[in-house]
Amino acid sequence: MTRRRSFPCRPESVPGVREFVREVLGQRSQQTLAAAELLASELATNCIRHANTDFEIAIRVGAEIRVEARDGEGDHRRPQPRSPSVDEPSGRGLRIIETMSASWGVSPSRDGKVVWFTLPAEPERSASTSRTSEARPTGEAGPLADSGCSRMSARRRFARPALAF
Repeated sequence: MTRRRSFPCRPESVPGVREFVREVLGQRSQQTLAAAELLASELATNCIRHANTDFEIAIRVGAEIRVEARDGEGDHRRPQPRSPSVDEPSGRGLRIIETMSASWGVSPSRDGKVVWFTLPAEPERSASTSRTSEARPTGEAGPLADSGCSRMSARRRFARPALAF
């Protein structure tokens, strides 16, 4: 199943992207949903700030969850993760995607490029499963707790709970 939605090149689109992710992946675990929302919002922000074009988000659920952001910039160059200093207020989006996703990449498209990431697809939760049952075990830190990127495999990094609620 693939669902697509187009968004205008405006900062106000980012919450709409998160809402779209919740619509499509709402029955997944809280860990997967939180990771997908965060990473999709990073892709959307990059489309707005760097490509400066309207964009489309596509979410495909199969053996894995794949989220794509298609821009219309015409520049097919692969965006590179930066290593900003602690004083720089931005520039961490692709590092976050690189750290939290199972895989990510860039594919050229007719009008621009598609930046994508994947997450493992676990079974959907039943309607009776509480979101609070997904709480992080005491003392366990998520991938955002580290100030730098870990050298662990992406699959192992993702296995740790991403965010505590």
